[in-house]
Amino acid sequence: MSTPNRRPYDSDCAVPYYPAILAAFAAKREQLLAREARTILAIAPTPAEVARLTRARLRTAVTQAGRQRRIEAETDRVLKVFRQTWLRQPALVEQAMGRQTLALLAQLEAACHACDDLAHDTEELFLQHRDGEIITSFPGLATLPGERILAEIGDDRSRLGRADDLKAPRNRTSNPGVRQESSCHAPPDQEQPAWPRPADTGRSPR
Repeated sequence: MSTPNRRPYDSDCAVPYYPAILAAFAAKREQLLAREARTILAIAPTPAEVARLTRARLRTAVTQAGRQRRIEAETDRVLKVFRQTWLRQPALVEQAMGRQTLALLAQLEAACHACDDLAHDTEELFLQHRDGEIITSFPGLATLPGERILAEIGDDRSRLGRADDLKAPRNRTSNPGVRQESSCHAPPDQEQPAWPRPADTGRSPR
């Protein structure tokens, strides 16, 4: 049995009483943090309850989690894992762990919703920035990666005098212990300003 301060998606917490849910999402990048895993945990927090899930109910959960593609295939994949034979804890232990999982899941859901809200608000504010449209015009830079770029290089257009100045942070770390002079204060009339770069170049600043 896990200790009370463990999270429901920690392997040493989930395996003893609910190995099926961990196995079903072990290959996912987010594992039990994935929306599908959290949705299934909310309706079936114990092995006994997941064993009673019908395919239709499981498909509904997968859809409610936001999946739009390969819904049938994902439903069959998860159902196949759940229908395997797994080691079980005594019924009362499973019930107790299921109650704990639901309590911790409520905290996790609140944190995930807060992160989603923050990401949404950040995107809105970023698109209002004068350089937001320029940054997202580069190939491969969507809104969230664009926000990171802006946070990394800043929006002071006079700070970087040359295109090569954007390489300065990487160059300073390439040879640890060797002091290198930064060219961030080079006269801006030597070369084309590094920021903003023309959007029609088709290349991201580097």
